[in-house]
Amino acid sequence: MTFTEFKILFKKHQGCITEVNHHFSDYYTAKVAVEKGFTWAAGEYAYFTLKDERVKGRPFRELSIASIPEDGYVLLGFRTGETPSSYKQFIIDHGVNAEISIRGPIGDFKLRDDKRPVVLFAAGVGITPIFSILKSIRSNQQREVYVVYPSSQHHLFKKEIDSIADKNPKIHLSYMHKSEEAQAKLTELAKKLGNEAYYYTAGSGRVIKSIRNLLKGLGIQKNNMLNDHFEGYK
Repeated sequence: MTFTEFKILFKKHQGCITEVNHHFSDYYTAKVAVEKGFTWAAGEYAYFTLKDERVKGRPFRELSIASIPEDGYVLLGFRTGETPSSYKQFIIDHGVNAEISIRGPIGDFKLRDDKRPVVLFAAGVGITPIFSILKSIRSNQQREVYVVYPSSQHHLFKKEIDSIADKNPKIHLSYMHKSEEAQAKLTELAKKLGNEAYYYTAGSGRVIKSIRNLLKGLGIQKNNMLNDHFEGYK
C-alpha cells in the first residue's frame, strides 16, 4: 500500500444497500447507493463497514467493486461458503436499506494505459474486479483482451460479459469448469503473447500463487503480472 492510498483510507464515505440478489448456489451481489463525489477506477477495491451492532466479529470487509462510476452505484459480489459469516448473513437477511461506510478506493489492479494485449484470469468470484474492467473497456477496440474464467460450477455475470464481448471483437472469452483446462489455456496464451501482454489474476491466495508460478515458468516477467487477492469475498 502506498502512502497516498494510506491517506485515502482515512476518508470515510457513506452508502446504503439498495438491493441484494441471490444468483445461484452461494453467489450473491449487493448494490450500494453512494454519496455524491465518491468515485473509483475499474479494478479498485475498498473497505466496507456495516453500521449495525448485530454483526458479530469483523464489521468490515475488503471487497473489489464490480461496477463502474457510470453505473451510478457500487456493485459487490461475494460467496458465503457453507456457513456464512455474521457480516454476510446480515446482508442476506437485512441488507436492503442498511447503512454502510466505505474507506477507499485503492489498489493497482487497473489497466495500464497503453495498447498491449491483456489476459484477464478470474477464478470463481474473482470475476468481480475483472467484470468492472471489462465494462470500462467495452467500447475500446484498440487492444486484444483475453478472458480466462474457470469456475467449478457457476459463472457469475456470464450473461453481461457475453453481451460485452458480442459487441467488441477484441474481447475473447474462455469459460471452463476445471483448473487443468484453465491452466492449459493460460499456457497457450503465454506462449503466444509472451511479455508483450499484461497478465491479471483475481482469485484466492492459493490460485494466485499457482498462476504466478505457472507464468514465471513460461518466462513471463514479474512486472507484467498483476494480482487481486479476494480475501473479503470468502
